[in-house]
Amino acid sequence: MASNSRLEKYLRYFLPNHRPDIRVESAILSATMLDGTMLISVDGKLCRGISARRSGLYRDLFQRGVLDRLIDKRLLVETALSDTRIAGFDTVVEHRRIPFVSYPNEWCPAMLRDAGLHLLHLQRELLREDLQLHDGHSWNIVFDGPEPRFVDLGSITTPVAGEVWAAAQEFARYFLHPLAVASAGFPREAMRLCGDYLNGVSEEFTAAICPDIVRAWRHRNFQGTEANTDGRLKLVDVLTEELSALQIPRRTTEWSEYYNGTPTGIDPSNAWRPKQHSFYSILTKVKPQSVVDVASNRGIYGQIAARLGARVAVIDRDEAAIADCYDDAVTHGLTLTPAIVDLLDPTPARGMNFAWFPSIQDRFHADLAMALALVHHLVFKYSLNFEQIAGALAGFAKKWLLIEFIPREDRFVSTWLTPDHDWYTQSNFLAALRVHFRNITVHDSDPAPRVFMLCER
Repeated sequence: MASNSRLEKYLRYFLPNHRPDIRVESAILSATMLDGTMLISVDGKLCRGISARRSGLYRDLFQRGVLDRLIDKRLLVETALSDTRIAGFDTVVEHRRIPFVSYPNEWCPAMLRDAGLHLLHLQRELLREDLQLHDGHSWNIVFDGPEPRFVDLGSITTPVAGEVWAAAQEFARYFLHPLAVASAGFPREAMRLCGDYLNGVSEEFTAAICPDIVRAWRHRNFQGTEANTDGRLKLVDVLTEELSALQIPRRTTEWSEYYNGTPTGIDPSNAWRPKQHSFYSILTKVKPQSVVDVASNRGIYGQIAARLGARVAVIDRDEAAIADCYDDAVTHGLTLTPAIVDLLDPTPARGMNFAWFPSIQDRFHADLAMALALVHHLVFKYSLNFEQIAGALAGFAKKWLLIEFIPREDRFVSTWLTPDHDWYTQSNFLAALRVHFRNITVHDSDPAPRVFMLCER
């Protein structure tokens, strides 16, 4: 959390005439204040300060019921006027915090497409109220479980006379262009390109990969369209058609079929393996409110945790597995947020002073972290030691870590052992975990002799 002196410095820069009576437990969260609003954490609440020049617009939107209607339609994150006072701001609103915030470069292509359609739906609803979005990029969307939500209240503004929608080209760079690259057979590469939060993906690059798609797009011909509500709505319709038409092929990867043959039901059944029953029993006793499933593959165990009522995030490096997990979460309505993240190359903090976009461990920090059938791969395929593994996984856990250990006697591990791995023992792994956790209990997994270790801080 930022110190009060740092907050004062921000406010002197953005609001030179403010009085220095900011509350102590406050921290700046926004990168800039170009739209006249700023996100600030106040005593644990997620607040947005609105400057005097923008305050009248947003108070009017509350009074007219516009924002309430957008919230009811699940287009905008829950937002309400707050009685919190922050010096330098005329109005303060409070947003509901979304538990796990993922970035566009951590989404699968289906998530990016759904986020784009969500933004266009919001733009359509705003146009009917003689409003519009100032921005067309993907970084204003956050997934609340499998459902996209628009979170940047400051982007809602009035249409500009003589313009159809200036943000249309930005929308193309952040949605259409990367999805076109994905549709050409490069989904992983496309999503990595989404990490360029300042520029998006250029049309020149996209045209080099898939020229036929770019050539057929009609949204570029709207410069001469009459700048009225009908013209603006027509542009939204065209962008919706173009986005919906992009087909994303499912690419088979090294791990995409890993759970083939494993019962995928999220409710207890006789078809479950003993491992699933043991896992279910552990979670029903611990009852974590939030869970992060590290190296989850399709997230079958994370889905079970979500069915038990936890808010769940699942991360894996395999984009096909994450795409399947996202489809499962949508189908079953699970409170589960999937993200493409490689534990060996996790998303770092980014932006000015590394403060604009927190790291994956800062965002996906849960009551219980779990990592199943992972440790032996990290040791024998990537030459990591127990101390490195325990430290990395402990960084996701607020209170508990549930980890599966595959002993030396396992049929796979026994073939991978070399004389250099004499340290690979259950007792040594427990010692590495005890550096981070005060209490560890061991439970049966499947197939024997695999075990679960439930570690508690």
